[in-house]
Amino acid sequence: MPEPPIIISNSDPIYSPALQVQPVGNHSVMVEANVMPQPTMPNLSIAVNRALGLLMPIGLSPAAGASGSGNSGGKQISAGPNVAEAQSLLNTLAAPAGSNLPPLKVGILSPSNQSSAGLGAVQYVNGPSQQVVSQLTSTVPDQHVASNTKAYEVVASDPKKPCKFLFPVKSGGAFEISGLQNHVTQQSTTYNGTGNLIVHLANASSGGYDEYPPIPVKIGNWNVPDGLHVQTGSIDVPPKLTLAASVPALQGTIETLSGQAGGELDATLNVTLSDDTLRLPGEKPVSWSGVKA
Repeated sequence: MPEPPIIISNSDPIYSPALQVQPVGNHSVMVEANVMPQPTMPNLSIAVNRALGLLMPIGLSPAAGASGSGNSGGKQISAGPNVAEAQSLLNTLAAPAGSNLPPLKVGILSPSNQSSAGLGAVQYVNGPSQQVVSQLTSTVPDQHVASNTKAYEVVASDPKKPCKFLFPVKSGGAFEISGLQNHVTQQSTTYNGTGNLIVHLANASSGGYDEYPPIPVKIGNWNVPDGLHVQTGSIDVPPKLTLAASVPALQGTIETLSGQAGGELDATLNVTLSDDTLRLPGEKPVSWSGVKA
């Protein structure tokens, strides 16, 4: 009997934590991953499936049910649901200990005002959340893969040269421009060369901010009198940066970033709603193009 065809699929990129840079000298890095079987999802409507997706976003330090992970510096990165988020919801809905009360229930009404095929008019999130948590926390990996070891060297920075610039904005704070050593030239207080813009965007899981991969920027005649704070200079780059899945309610790309030091650094985005069950008349997805933020 012939074997079934091998299923080959690619996951979304999994960004590792920052590599270890202390102490100065030679280091090595490798990536290991546990491959988890795809859990059997409950019979749910699109709306409830979306709700579970929001309750269990991709995140750091999942419980034992990550569908893929990399190990760097002792941290784990998940390419699967964040089980801790779903378990936290279940704990919040649980009745106080010793009260003998049932847990609070979260339900979603059928949008058609009638029962869906095989489903009720009201579908509750509690049961499916518990089912998914139970599956993911009790499932063991069916494969383990590891990369070859890669060596890298950490060298000390030159104290006579800048390591980073701070690009101030009018609304407060400043954006960090890193990776300057041996990539900029200096004439008096004027700098030319290249650097890496660091941006952080809000996430829906922790209420905090995620750091995105560095964005290369050109440094042209920037005036940095103290070697740190940019007094005059501009940024104008088209990063075409894909928003992380953890961005609240939206998916899309950052098309451009532009601004002057001391003004604002504006992002131009093309975005759509993450919930594609919300549609404009004519079944068109809700989207915005060229939005500035």
